[in-house]
Amino acid sequence: MSLTLIRTGELHHQTKATDHSEPMWQRTRAGFTYVRSRGSLLRLFVIVAVVGSLGMNYQVWMALMAKHEFHRNAGSFGLLGSAMAIGSVTGAVLAARRRRKPDLDWVLNLAVVFAAVLGISACAPSYAVYAFVLPFCGMIAITLLTSANATMQLSTDEGMRGRVAGIYFMVFTGGSPIGAPLVGWVAEHFGTRWSMAMAAIAVLATALILRAGRRADVAAAEIAAAVPIV
Repeated sequence: MSLTLIRTGELHHQTKATDHSEPMWQRTRAGFTYVRSRGSLLRLFVIVAVVGSLGMNYQVWMALMAKHEFHRNAGSFGLLGSAMAIGSVTGAVLAARRRRKPDLDWVLNLAVVFAAVLGISACAPSYAVYAFVLPFCGMIAITLLTSANATMQLSTDEGMRGRVAGIYFMVFTGGSPIGAPLVGWVAEHFGTRWSMAMAAIAVLATALILRAGRRADVAAAEIAAAVPIV
């Protein structure tokens, strides 16, 4: 039904720029080379990798917090999931209504806020406070991921967009086999709150380092542009 409602006259038809005569491995390598040559994309992929591998383990944290920290039952765990879902839906709506074009600076700022909210949830003194903070976690997380995806799409040349998108989702999901066991190990040996704090610190440190590097690159570019060519 949704497909039948598409106004095909408003679609933008584009010619495929990919040379399919090249072997698959060469096209894949070209995608990685393109990402590596674009500093903004490379930084975007780094923060997405850290957030995806360490910051998106709420199913683990909610279960452990409900059972071990607040000594609640399965029903209480379900309510935490509902609170998280409410925030996620709200974040998706807000991201869709945002009129400004997202960029790397916006994504990094969202990562800082996400780390702060995650850190606050790790310090929640009661079940009620934790349930109150969770919608904000979901809202910021979805807004961050939606903005990162849009930034990747809008800052990539048309001929490379498919390959870069594939690398993006590989980076986002590929860290889970490492990040999830690490988060679980920290929770088992040091406690759930320390597991959440570790993830928050990792996201915050990565965002601040990437933001400092971006500002340094911008300053260097401005200095280079101001120097007259002899």
